[in-house]
Amino acid sequence: MQPKITDPFHILPFEITAYIITLLPQDARIECLQVSRIWYEYILSCAEAWRVLLLENSQKDLPLAHAASSLASFIRYLTISTTASDIVRATYIKLLQEGHFKKIQCLSITVYGPQYNSMGYLQGTLAALCQIGNTLTKLDINIVGDVQNTVTVACILLSCKSLTDLVYSTEASLSIKADMFRSLIKYGQHPSLVNLELSSPLIVGNDIGPIIQGCQALRRLVVDNCDVTVLEVMVSHSTPNLELFSFNDKIDGPPLPKLQDNNEVIYNSSNSSDMENKKQGLRVLYTSYGENAVSSEFFIPLMYKHRDTLENVRGCLSSLSERQLQGIYAKFPRFKLTNLKHLATWLEPGIQEFMLYTAIRGANKLSSITAVGEHNLELVLSTLLDKKTPLTGLNLSHIYWSSGVITGLLIQLFKKYAHAADSFFNHNLAPSKAIAATTSSTVLSKTASSLNWVKLRYCDLLVTDEVLMSLTWIKSLHDIHIGGLTTISTNGIIQMFNRLGNQITRVFLHDMYLVNDRVIVALSNLDNLSLVKLELLDEVTDQGIRTLIDIKMNAPQKLKTLEVTECGMITEDCIKYARKKVKAVHYNSPYSEYYVTKIKTGYHVSRSAWLAQTS
Repeated sequence: MQPKITDPFHILPFEITAYIITLLPQDARIECLQVSRIWYEYILSCAEAWRVLLLENSQKDLPLAHAASSLASFIRYLTISTTASDIVRATYIKLLQEGHFKKIQCLSITVYGPQYNSMGYLQGTLAALCQIGNTLTKLDINIVGDVQNTVTVACILLSCKSLTDLVYSTEASLSIKADMFRSLIKYGQHPSLVNLELSSPLIVGNDIGPIIQGCQALRRLVVDNCDVTVLEVMVSHSTPNLELFSFNDKIDGPPLPKLQDNNEVIYNSSNSSDMENKKQGLRVLYTSYGENAVSSEFFIPLMYKHRDTLENVRGCLSSLSERQLQGIYAKFPRFKLTNLKHLATWLEPGIQEFMLYTAIRGANKLSSITAVGEHNLELVLSTLLDKKTPLTGLNLSHIYWSSGVITGLLIQLFKKYAHAADSFFNHNLAPSKAIAATTSSTVLSKTASSLNWVKLRYCDLLVTDEVLMSLTWIKSLHDIHIGGLTTISTNGIIQMFNRLGNQITRVFLHDMYLVNDRVIVALSNLDNLSLVKLELLDEVTDQGIRTLIDIKMNAPQKLKTLEVTECGMITEDCIKYARKKVKAVHYNSPYSEYYVTKIKTGYHVSRSAWLAQTS
């Protein structure tokens, strides 16, 4: 006799089954629709389970398409990716047009133009935006194969008056229609748009001018594939609320900073009147991450306009002749970035001297520097040695020539930072406090007013074992990233970690044949280590990773994050083992630095990544 199978949906209260349904991943929910009629009805009626819907697998999404009209009123976050089938795409666009999505707030969609299909996606998308314009707050739209630019930025903003975030990518010319923006301005500014990202084959100043005139609430503007006339417009036009501007940054660098909520700024501030007294102007100004230098003569006027408010500048700028440099000093007198906190600069003739004068020497609040290239590095290090306040972060990268003098200056700099850290610890660690030395060292290292993190990448001749040893004197240091180094030794790396000991919490090693299992095992002795990132390491094997994981399982601070990217000797079996022991394991993740720094043809990435924050 067969045992009787009890269907939980028959015996449990709906509240309990609904909660169970919300815990299931989307693929599992779709498969469960086919179990029975009652399962089908229960799963489709669970509103919270369908709050977020991702359509990216054409086979698994088809069964759901037939029930889409029943789910539409529940969905708040909808993604229709590039891999969704034509049938699925057409079904949901039609439902959007017909007004079934009553509560939708975020939409991410790839729309194909006439050369890819004849199903009228573009016109359907326009009609859909009109229907959902009152509730939609965030839109990420990627338009492929439409040379006529049917769905324009102006059309979107006229249709969606509640929109706060727009990520817009097209293969056509941006062709902002000024008459449509005049209509927008005629009926008042767009009331809510604060974050705008634009990508097009070419964006010029005449495209951007109408946008910033019609969207004065903008706080974040990211533009890609622009010519320098955009910079001229940014200088000549008023942008009263703009805080972040990124010019041709693409997707090949670290993620762009996100806006801090105004309410959060007030809450975190020691003085509630800070927001009222806050000066208008850019706080973050980014150029490309090294692939194409931006004309210094067009970029510097924008820096000068916002010199009193800029806090974070990344400038990959063209070199300047001595004559050009003197002309800039004459045109922009008393140019100091007094509020600058973070600077990334490419060391090129002329512009390096300019950055030293305006940013490094003149910025008393400067806390971190990224310097790329070796041009006159001696002057940069000497300037840092002369500054009274130590940096909390230092990134030196792609320095292919050095000398004993320059290496000596770097060691002197680390000695200075070690002395500053010692002074901080001696002042804050009172003898009467019964705090374990290792624990207090770890806690204070994250707040000490000296070097917290360091990145040394592709700095042959500059970085030696002696330089690594000089890092071990700095008690405040807790985050180390070294990569592409060939003038150090395996023993030097191991000795550095052994001496730094429990103050280290984060380690990133990449692209060094010197890093082998011995180095990975040495990491296991760092009791407070919580994050390890390994990239392009061909000498690290499963044995090293397993030893690290097993030893850290019994450490006071367990390993919380392990990221492995393009390490040929580490197998998937090892990764499966790691996932059983470590809270977060990322294996060849598309979001790793290795992959993010590579432009992918046809791969659309939103730099805002706001949809990822909604689930």
